[in-house]
Amino acid sequence: ETVRPSQFRKPLYRTCIVIVAMTTICTISANSSDGFSSPAYSTNLPPDLAASGIDSGKWKKLIEEANEAVKFRWCPQCAIWAGCCFLPFFCNQHNKNIRPYMEELCDRWNKGELPAGLHVKYEMVTEAQSVKASNGSAAGKGSTLETYHKIHFCSGAPEQQTMGK
Repeated sequence: ETVRPSQFRKPLYRTCIVIVAMTTICTISANSSDGFSSPAYSTNLPPDLAASGIDSGKWKKLIEEANEAVKFRWCPQCAIWAGCCFLPFFCNQHNKNIRPYMEELCDRWNKGELPAGLHVKYEMVTEAQSVKASNGSAAGKGSTLETYHKIHFCSGAPEQQTMGK
């Protein structure tokens, strides 16, 4: 039997989840205090989330899961390079490795762990923080990277749409 190239075509349409008309109720953020210790979210329940139906017991469970997902996972390559020249810190790889764990956590939360009408999305934001010497001179001038792992709690429902390529 002959296989024709047309049999290997990709589908013309795929299903995507598109979030529409969502309002951010609250954003929580975690970052490392010194660049070596794992980031951690505050355990305080934001009032806006309490008003949206999350009680303190549920919040404690969610924050424990979030703090487990956001922790640094140091790989052997990171340890070797860190010992030699701190290259992972220039590449920010120890923060980038967190993304798949946080995205999986948000997917799980969105599939039923949150009250109806409440959804979350993850965002990693890295900013360069400028530092100067206290006397304002050019000596002692530089910058550091500060990475924030944000979870946005939104109201509204994601809508499923079929979109073209």
